[in-house]
Amino acid sequence: MRLLDTLNPKAALRRIWIAIPILLLCAQSVGAAAIIKPRASQNSTYSTIEEYHRQRADLVAAERALRFDAERIRNATSRETKATEIVDVLREQEAVSIWRADPNKELGMPFLWAKETIAQTSLFKLLKKMPKGGLLHVHMDAMCDASYLLKLALEYSIMHVQTTGSLNSSSPYPIPTFKPLTPQEISQAANNALPTSQDYVPGSWVAVQRARDGFPNELGGQEGFDKWIIGALTINAEEAYEKYNTSAKIWEKFESTFTAEDGILRYEPIWRKYVDQLLVSQIEDGISYVELRLSLDSTIPVISEDTTRNLTNSEVMNITISTIEEVSKRMRAQGREKEFVGARAIYTTGRGISYDEMVQALDECLALKEEYPDFLVGFDMVGQEDAGYPLVYFLEALLNFRAEADRRGLDIPFMFHAGETLDDGGEVDGNLYDALLLGSKRVGHGKQLLPRQAPSFDAEIPRERDRSGGLSDIQRDLAIYTLGKYASSPNFTQSRRAGGAIVR
Repeated sequence: MRLLDTLNPKAALRRIWIAIPILLLCAQSVGAAAIIKPRASQNSTYSTIEEYHRQRADLVAAERALRFDAERIRNATSRETKATEIVDVLREQEAVSIWRADPNKELGMPFLWAKETIAQTSLFKLLKKMPKGGLLHVHMDAMCDASYLLKLALEYSIMHVQTTGSLNSSSPYPIPTFKPLTPQEISQAANNALPTSQDYVPGSWVAVQRARDGFPNELGGQEGFDKWIIGALTINAEEAYEKYNTSAKIWEKFESTFTAEDGILRYEPIWRKYVDQLLVSQIEDGISYVELRLSLDSTIPVISEDTTRNLTNSEVMNITISTIEEVSKRMRAQGREKEFVGARAIYTTGRGISYDEMVQALDECLALKEEYPDFLVGFDMVGQEDAGYPLVYFLEALLNFRAEADRRGLDIPFMFHAGETLDDGGEVDGNLYDALLLGSKRVGHGKQLLPRQAPSFDAEIPRERDRSGGLSDIQRDLAIYTLGKYASSPNFTQSRRAGGAIVR
């Protein structure tokens, strides 16, 4: 179910009517079997009113038959139909009582501005309870609330923070970075000036709790500290829709949130608690299965609990699996085993690394697949598509990986990010061709599939080759960092035709 369409029937209807002429052109251009041909005369006159309504009904029926969910709707059970009627009534009631009652709100308003209101609606609370199956495209380091991460950082006295300069009210706050220090490092940092002091030395470490306790009242005190950290870990509505108004700017902000987060998350005890919390939160949202994209980057290792060493990626996989098993055991003890069937991982590395580093990552992925055959289910590259290397740059390494996986009898498909770019016809846009030729089982987010009208780049590829594209209206709303205004263009409505789409 698409949340924003559910909350926004008028917007959904508007998209349908925008889509109809596009679908007409697409169907005619590729010789598709289902072609809508309204039989109006050249000056759009009709012999009778009844004739007009008959042709209108035919047009509506033909358009609805093209939707990816047409067969499911047609074969709905009586209980499903009744449930739909209940939801429709609730949606209409809240359209009046909530969205039209406030002059500053409307159906279809940008998600980040609407989020708090949505969370309070009865419709959302109903949707939250509904079972949703599996969550197949998610990045593990972006799954818990920023406030929860801050809470974890404050729980450990060894967690320290540093910045590139002191904080003051006359300039934007610098981005904080975190690290659990060794006993010797803690002793050395004990008397360092606070980040809000004029005496602060850029890059020097200060205990997180001490920095929070010493945050001056003129900067908001402890609440001001929390606001600074949470702001560094998130993108708010003003930033997404106004401040960072280009693809490059919003990508820089987006990636800075991970820079701020990594030092907190990548500490062994926090990693365990984080995995536990993200699974519990998914279960509470009605999600019973999750595939986690694990960023296994040697430059941002997970630090052991005693801070004496960096964990190997095999150890990271092991503690992740053990935490998943603990959650499963807890669910069984509560008689809720049907609510959680498990979680697996997709090996993820950055698309900006060197060729030799990519070879090492691919080799490690194969080794980890042999060690954890049931847990590791795919390989992906992440990061800004325009700023990284295209897939073809790593072609030989990727082909060797596929051949070696086949030789060892390992099922480890590619699940590439591709088509998440403004490029049209260039090298980066070519990632779509390579993702398909390399047998990528999924393409995320694949938005540049949508303007392509040839059958090989429409819904046929996912259906014929058992592949899927990952589409999400909320992700589209947040994906201004990549697609800008294209994300709201009529071409996006063609996602309705994508029979192989996964709606996240």
